[in-house]
Amino acid sequence: MDFFPEGALQYALTKNGAYKDLPFGDFPICIKVAGKIFVQLYNTENRRTITLKCTPENHMYYKSALPAYFTRTYYCPEAFQPYWITVQYDESADVPADLTRKLIDDAYDAVLQKLPKYKREALKAEK
Repeated sequence: MDFFPEGALQYALTKNGAYKDLPFGDFPICIKVAGKIFVQLYNTENRRTITLKCTPENHMYYKSALPAYFTRTYYCPEAFQPYWITVQYDESADVPADLTRKLIDDAYDAVLQKLPKYKREALKAEK
């Protein structure tokens, strides 16, 4: 069974404080923590992608180490490109589920790093 999109959605929702939101209409399906988006899922006839929050260091690493899986985050201005990464799920790239899980973990951590300490502590207490 294909991990994308349902497996990715369910995995992202296992993170402390994570919830599903549709702030832009039917698509993308956004997963947020503390009001901040860390995952955006697009699963339409013409587009099957996941866009994830990331650090500039992770962005550079993934784009250079695994270029076949990643595409430009099209709606994102150039200045914000290092903070988001998009994975294309199509016939040309069989993206491993473990990679998707790792990217979701990294996206969640990237958002947590930017939260105030009291919010991070509250999320830890939810465990």
